Formats: sequence, structure tokens, C-alpha cells
Amino acid sequence: PEKIGGGIDCNYNELRTLNWAPREVRGNFCCSGNNLETLEGCPQIIDGDFDCTSNELITLRGGPVKVGENFYCGKNNLTNLEGISVEVGKGFYANNNEIISLEGMSIDALDGIDLSCNQLTDLRGAPLTLKGSLILDHNNLESLNGAPRVVGGTLDCSFNKLKVLKGAPDIVSGSFDCCGNELVSLEGVPREIGWNFNCSNNRLENLEGAPVKVGGDFKCLKNPLKSLKGKSEIIGGNFVHAEIIQNSMIIPQIKR
Repeated sequence: PEKIGGGIDCNYNELRTLNWAPREVRGNFCCSGNNLETLEGCPQIIDGDFDCTSNELITLRGGPVKVGENFYCGKNNLTNLEGISVEVGKGFYANNNEIISLEGMSIDALDGIDLSCNQLTDLRGAPLTLKGSLILDHNNLESLNGAPRVVGGTLDCSFNKLKVLKGAPDIVSGSFDCCGNELVSLEGVPREIGWNFNCSNNRLENLEGAPVKVGGDFKCLKNPLKSLKGKSEIIGGNFVHAEIIQNSMIIPQIKR
């Protein structure tokens, strides 16, 4: 049929093609856990979620033009996002691929993006505005250039190769996690972080450039801190900067 009034679930079979699929699905279309190498034949309009997780996809070409809710394509072999849907109503989740570039990602104001566990080195091509969270942990990011200017949820760029945070968003309404990098400075961080700020496990010797205001906890554990100069003026939760033998400054934890 050309149109299905509900959803289709063909997860965990041995499908190699979607040439049998209808052109329009009013519910969810789920084809995860198959042997798909291409999305050719996929429905072009899906009103619900589209889930093609855990296949052998190397491209999104041939996929749906419109996804009304969430687009899931994690655990494939994607290296770029060319062919991504023109319209996605909620979130986009492409974790655990081999993505090296966001060029071609023209969707704006998504509810959330998960690009964790890929091979990104920068964020050129990312949308300018994001209503939800941006998850980027465990990539090869050397720069935040190209990052959205506004992130309405959490920004997680932990466990990358960042030495500076220049290019970071102007507004992060949720938490900002940049732990596990190679940071020597906090310059570039937004002046205000809506919730928690975590810059632990870096190479910071001071806190110059830190946000002026952090709505939740400020954590800077496991750095070679020699000074707390630059720490936030307003911290809504705990200021956690020292544990026994974890910093060069052995100072009891301070609660604000």
C-alpha cells in the first residue's frame, strides 16, 4: 500500500532492502537490527519516530524527507549526514557511528542531538539553535567552532581533545560538561550556565574565564590547580574543587 494509517515494526529481522515499504506512515517506522546498507525504498513521510539503529548503513540518502518526531540512526557505519531528512520534529540521534563531519545538517531548532562516540573534530554544519541538549562526548573534538549559538538543554563535550573552549555557545540553559579534555583555559565558556558546570580532569592551573554564574554545582576536580582565581561569582549548588591528593591544592570541599 501507498499509505499506512498506523505504524510498522520490522525490527530484528534480516532485511536487506526497504523496497516493499509504503510511501507514507502515520505512526512509527522501525527497522532497527537488520542488515540494511541503504535506506532506498524507505517511506518518505513518517509522522512518528523513524528508527534504523543497528544496521550497516553508510549513508542516509534515500531516507524519509519528513519525520514527525525522533530520528534514530545510531550504531551504523555513517561518516557524514548527507541525505538527512529535511524536517525532523523532535530529536536526532546518531551516536556510535564514524561521523567526521556535520556538513549537510540543515535542520534547526531540534529538541536534542546525540552525536556521542563518533569521529568529529569540529562542529561546522551544526544548527544555529537547539531547543534541547547537544551530546558530543567521546569524539575527537579539537574545537567547538560551528557549535549552535543557543543550546536549550545540556551541552556535553566531555572526553574529547579540547584545549580551549572558544566557539562554545553563547547560551547553555542546562548543564555544561567539558571534563576529560586537555583544557588549559576556560576562556570561551558562556557567562551563565543554567545548571551544573563540570571542568574536571583537565590541565587547568586556575579558573580564569569561568562562567560568572552557575545555577547548580561547579566541579573542577583532578586539575593541577594552583589558584582559584576566576571562579564563578554565583554558584547555586556545591563548589567542588578538591579531593585528597586529586589537586595540587588540598583544600576541604566548600559548599555555597
